[in-house]
Amino acid sequence: MRTEVRKRAVYRLTLALDARLDLLDPVITETLSLTPSPQVFLDKVVCRATAGFIRTTTPAQAIRVPSMAFLDDPRRWVLVVFLEKLPPDPRAFVKSARRVGTFEV
Repeated sequence: MRTEVRKRAVYRLTLALDARLDLLDPVITETLSLTPSPQVFLDKVVCRATAGFIRTTTPAQAIRVPSMAFLDDPRRWVLVVFLEKLPPDPRAFVKSARRVGTFEV
C-alpha cells in the first residue's frame, strides 16, 4: 500500500471584520453560561451549539476560541470565521496573506 504525502502551505492572514465575539473573555463566557471556561469547550456538543447560536442570533462574523491543543495557554487561540456572513469577494475582507511555513499530511 502506497501512502502519498502531501505538502501544504500555512498562511498568516490579516482580516477586516465588522463584528467578532471573543470567547476567551471571561465576562462573555460567563454571560453565555459557558463555565468553567475554557474546559467547557472540550464538549463537542457545547461547541457546536454555541457556534450555531452565535452564528444565527448575532451579527458576529467570527468567534475567537481557545485552542484545544493548548487549552492551558490563552495566548494560543483559533479564529472561527462564518464565511456566509462575509462579502463574496475575499479581497473585501482579507487585507494581507503571508506564507509562514508548510506541513505534510
